[in-house]
Amino acid sequence: MTPARYAVGEPWPHALAANGLQATLTEALDLALLAGIWRPTGKEIEAMRIGQLRIGVLPSLPLVWIMLDAGAVSFDAPYALGLEPAEKRASIIEHAAAIGTWPESNRGLISIFTVDSVSRRIGAIRTVTLSRTWWLALADGLRASGAPLSGAAQSAAIKRDYKRWPITAEMFAAASVVEIGGAI
Repeated sequence: MTPARYAVGEPWPHALAANGLQATLTEALDLALLAGIWRPTGKEIEAMRIGQLRIGVLPSLPLVWIMLDAGAVSFDAPYALGLEPAEKRASIIEHAAAIGTWPESNRGLISIFTVDSVSRRIGAIRTVTLSRTWWLALADGLRASGAPLSGAAQSAAIKRDYKRWPITAEMFAAASVVEIGGAI
């Protein structure tokens, strides 16, 4: 399989769920965040490209929320491990458990893509690192939320959580961990 190649200014080649943040995990626990912005301004692109990024984790079973704040824009995305196929869930949980063996100094990578949700063009690509502590919080949330889940149960959980935390800033306040993404 050929790895995907992405470039600023090129079309986004995958599905794009309107505006907002999408979080995807591979079986090996590679995390990518896709920020879809309706006709992003130069200030928003610049914030996502070189600004300080705060990234948080908020477990709320059966979901794990990932929040991203770039100052000019902020987002939140629910991730439901229970919607993944059984084999992928098992692999993610296995890799999540291995984070506990990382040396304290280890940092994990996150890829962040900013896409204009109207033109579907990539506006910024960035990779940042987060500490072992951040990844352990994510791993704990994932391991706790690994039971199979229906789409209806996911929708109900999202609705419940948005009643509890109607804005991203409130999710950040309730997060189990929030860090500034580091340069690689």
